[in-house]
Amino acid sequence: GMLGFILAANAQSSPEQRAQRLSDSMRSKLSLDTAQYEKVTAINLEYARRGDEIKNDGGGKFAKYRKFKSMMSEKDKKLKKVLTPDQYSSYEQMKKEMMDKAREAYKDRQ
Repeated sequence: GMLGFILAANAQSSPEQRAQRLSDSMRSKLSLDTAQYEKVTAINLEYARRGDEIKNDGGGKFAKYRKFKSMMSEKDKKLKKVLTPDQYSSYEQMKKEMMDKAREAYKDRQ
């Protein structure tokens, strides 16, 4: 399922590394300025850590998936305040591409 590949994609690295990678690619794709980059990095780090907590929590896959989804929409709300409308729609696009890529990678591993 979807959660499986989200977690699999994230299993190899620390929340700090993941947040940094994501922030850097957002900076180049969304042309963030320095102030935005700092805010985005802080948000990404907070939610990378929370994602790990959810992953390591007890509870079934479905419960984790629901928590993960609500966490992601919270994160997006915060990012929306930092980004311009144009940047935010590019971010949405970027997220979709990452999901598609992860889905492909996940299928290949089956």
